[in-house]
Amino acid sequence: MVVLTTVPAVAAAPAVPDQLLPRQNMPASIVAFGATRAIAAIEARLTAAVQQDQAWFTALISATPEGEPLPYSPRFGITEAEYDQVLHAQPVLSQTGSTTLKVTADARTVTFGKSAGAELLAGVTVDLVKNVVRTPLGTTTEGKPFDVPDDDTLGPRSGVQWAFLQGSDPSRNVTRAKFTLTHLNRTDEVLLDYQVTVIKDGKAVRNEEVLLTYPATR
Repeated sequence: MVVLTTVPAVAAAPAVPDQLLPRQNMPASIVAFGATRAIAAIEARLTAAVQQDQAWFTALISATPEGEPLPYSPRFGITEAEYDQVLHAQPVLSQTGSTTLKVTADARTVTFGKSAGAELLAGVTVDLVKNVVRTPLGTTTEGKPFDVPDDDTLGPRSGVQWAFLQGSDPSRNVTRAKFTLTHLNRTDEVLLDYQVTVIKDGKAVRNEEVLLTYPATR
């Protein structure tokens, strides 16, 4: 879980660590969170087994209290130990493609161009001086630094997150953008995560995300 913390402003320190942002076009990996191959194989066996008796499985779901995991059954087609692995599995990052991350940079800003497979980033600008991100939807609040020492699947990491929110009723009408840059200590890469959500009259009309990794800038 990413924990955000605020820190006092220090005039001499840059708002955005230099290592997080590319300053020129560079190769990047398009990534996604998913299960490991081992867990995916177990889940496939479970899915195949419960499809053999969907009425029973539907009844099991109905009988299980909301928010609780389904109790183990041999009819899952996997062992109890394997089911426990599925329940406690953590997602891992996997590469799904590659692109050339297009950027235009100067002393004050870094602007993302239209990159194949990451078109959502086009027009997003990180203002290094004001510590905000200007998106096609609007300008975020100031970025908040975070530091995660946990040794989970991503390993220890730190970075900055910016958020834009418009709308007083999140369940009915809201426009939200979130831009996060995370330095992954284990691989010395940057994970870029940009999310856009638009809800109108209670319906999600837009829900997009782009996840990229690229080498930390030195």
